[in-house]
Amino acid sequence: MKKVFTILLFALVFISISNAQQWINFSSFVPKTPECNVLISNAQSVSFEIEISGIFSTDTTVNGVTFNRLKLPGGGAINPVGYPEIPVLPIRLPYLNVQEQKWNIKLFLDKR
Repeated sequence: MKKVFTILLFALVFISISNAQQWINFSSFVPKTPECNVLISNAQSVSFEIEISGIFSTDTTVNGVTFNRLKLPGGGAINPVGYPEIPVLPIRLPYLNVQEQKWNIKLFLDKR
């Protein structure tokens, strides 16, 4: 019984190590959920910024081919068949009842 338990424990540790996620930090060495900060919110506009401190990376093998899977903490992924899996964050935005809607998306790296 002790031998079977030892073998099962070894197998469990091996599987957990082989499927371990690696944290790739952008601004924090400790994994953190992305933060959404509202800068302006009124009847005409909403302006916000999202701080992503890093992303998880996991090697995944499908049909003998190894892929690198990226995942944001607290996020999900869109995965249409035949296309790469793309990490996404669910964010609720209010509907603005205005004539024209503008989207201004800026991506930058904060080099602290």
